[in-house]
Amino acid sequence: MVTDDRGPADPFGGLDTLDLAGHVRRWSGALPASGAVSGWQAAAQFFARRLADEGDGLTDERWAEASGAWAALLAAAERGTGAQQYEWVMRDLTLTALLLERLGPLPSAPLRDPARLLDLALDSLPLDLGRARELAGRWRELPREEILALRTAKRLLHPPLTVEPLLTGLGRKPELDAWKALRPALP
Repeated sequence: MVTDDRGPADPFGGLDTLDLAGHVRRWSGALPASGAVSGWQAAAQFFARRLADEGDGLTDERWAEASGAWAALLAAAERGTGAQQYEWVMRDLTLTALLLERLGPLPSAPLRDPARLLDLALDSLPLDLGRARELAGRWRELPREEILALRTAKRLLHPPLTVEPLLTGLGRKPELDAWKALRPALP
């Protein structure tokens, strides 16, 4: 594995050769606000894989650094390509849930903070609970945009629900519980 990077001239080159420290360095610096969606997807995929494979040996301080680099990568991806129908939020939610499941909570590191996971999922929902309840029973009759909003809500709720025991006692857990009760009725 390589621990250095190619620098800002080629942010997507050699992603598969970087170890976790190399990814943290690459995505912690000045990042371009351009690039193809596929380049950003590859960057996120390789970085996420390194975090999942090598993260159990990180100190609390290194987790904070890795979390910052991950957030910077996703922010640059969104600046460069747009939200991509929740692509970057879903990657964040999915990786956070995976890391919580494998390694447990570490609130000082956003990637392992159950409260951040819950807040991000609930804050990203494309419609409020009242509207979702109103639409869920008749979703087959709805325009495509409303069906997609309901499906997106269902997708965004999945990662926090996979680590639901870790969310016990959090202030917004009752809100998640209400969505969980509605989830089977969503398309």
